[in-house]
Amino acid sequence: DEYSEDRRCSYENDADGKLLSEKSRNWLDEDEELIYEYYPDDEIQKISSYRNGWLQFVNDYSYDEYGNILTFHIVTYYFESDEVSFDYTEDYSDCDYDENGNMTAYRFYNSSDGSLYYTVSNRYDENNQLVYSEKLYADYGKADFDGFYMIATEYAYDNNGNTILEDEICYSAPDTIEEQNINRWEYNSDNLIIKPVKPEKISITNYQ
Repeated sequence: DEYSEDRRCSYENDADGKLLSEKSRNWLDEDEELIYEYYPDDEIQKISSYRNGWLQFVNDYSYDEYGNILTFHIVTYYFESDEVSFDYTEDYSDCDYDENGNMTAYRFYNSSDGSLYYTVSNRYDENNQLVYSEKLYADYGKADFDGFYMIATEYAYDNNGNTILEDEICYSAPDTIEEQNINRWEYNSDNLIIKPVKPEKISITNYQ
């Protein structure tokens, strides 16, 4: 279905064209707003999300001297409350990059004891587009581990570089697929998203 006129997004940009805010109204007739803040070199510093005037989440980013992301910090809040529901930081300082500046590997550690939690490995095509990403959990097999063994995601693009497919497969054990999530997108001639195609969620039991 097309959005009615009062649900269309409105945007505010600065003199350089950077997006400063995005306002919309969702299907529950709630007003939503995203506010963007930038570093002097135009890298995204913070994204704040509001719903009906209440802060929903804040994402903060930091980068190294080459523009690679170092940390991603997210804080979320309970609905229409100032109480924090989630506070999480991802540290990307232990990463590998190829000669084109693409992140090929990333290791995340448990904050409690410093042990390795998971490793992400990425592959890119000749256009430096991410085509495959694999997240492998180091804690798999431990008695207190409750999660997937690995999550593998494949990406596809159109001739203009727009993402048209995201196919995520979740493994509960080596060679055992538990779940598959597929997202697709369609674009118009201006490379703007016409609509996201309805996501597909497939639950699989002991698929070999």
